[in-house]
Amino acid sequence: MARKALRVGDVIEIETPRGLAYAQYTHENVKYGSLIRVLPGFHESRPRDVAPLAALPSAFVVFYPVGAAVAQSVACVVMNVPVPAHARDFPLFRAGTRDPRTKRVREWWLWDGQRSWQVGSITSEQRKLPIRMIVNHNALVHLITTEWTPERDQQ
Repeated sequence: MARKALRVGDVIEIETPRGLAYAQYTHENVKYGSLIRVLPGFHESRPRDVAPLAALPSAFVVFYPVGAAVAQSVACVVMNVPVPAHARDFPLFRAGTRDPRTKRVREWWLWDGQRSWQVGSITSEQRKLPIRMIVNHNALVHLITTEWTPERDQQ
């Protein structure tokens, strides 16, 4: 049986130690792959309609191999709903390399999906930008379970 192709707008269900979590596939990037927006909250069972949940602001966005996760049955597509207006544009990300000794980033870059530019230190407003990273399934579950946000990240 052929696997159904993922479509932008697909909402996926992810089991976590705190209950079911949901994310929406929003963009595909040639270099980093599938971008998802993690939706807020945990659920004991699947909501009858996830469309209202998908309309909420994102908890965070991250690159995640959605196709592989669905193929491996660690996530499943529950429905397709339009990406809300507030999440349709490709987000601006921050990126940097951690110093191996301090585990902190000294020089930050911003990335719009096509080009990068160095900004050095970041402002408190830029600290809220998503961090450009690709996560595997276990890392995604950890981020969701701990209610991680880029703003509170210790980099």
